[in-house]
Amino acid sequence: MAGWLVDLSRAIGNAIGPDNLILAHAGFGAIAGIFALWLLGEMFHASEENKSRIQYLALLMGIFTWLAYIFGGIFYMPFYGPDKDAIKKSSWDFGHKIFMETKEHMFFMALLLVTFVVIVVYTTDFTANEGMKKVLLYSIGTIIVLGFLVEIFGAIISFSYRVALEEGVTAILLPLL
Repeated sequence: MAGWLVDLSRAIGNAIGPDNLILAHAGFGAIAGIFALWLLGEMFHASEENKSRIQYLALLMGIFTWLAYIFGGIFYMPFYGPDKDAIKKSSWDFGHKIFMETKEHMFFMALLLVTFVVIVVYTTDFTANEGMKKVLLYSIGTIIVLGFLVEIFGAIISFSYRVALEEGVTAILLPLL
């Protein structure tokens, strides 16, 4: 059904390189996290004077979060399967069973919240509405916590793969045609 998407991901992955995809995935996520922290600070003092900066920061957070999602997806579809198999055969099998499964769900929650924040800061007068300001503060705070956990879980998954390789578990990567 989505075979064309896997083929497209494989072609992009061949052009960019799987290691570069992972670097971009994690890097864009970290940059989004920096913008989220800055945005949280600005939201504590939300006013008409910094409203456009808040909107701009939210947009940047959104762009970099979606880039992290896109690059992660491009890696995941054609390249992660063999890595997953290797991790699951290693002594660090929990790297996939617990951390990857949890990371996927946390990331999607964060992606939805990020998209929500971007929409809200552009469509409401949050500077005059204390209730909306609180919703944004809690949403951004949740995004930061989820983002921090996702980055840590990604590191654990990468380490799990290294453990698998050190234990002699091989990942069979299908030819990238």
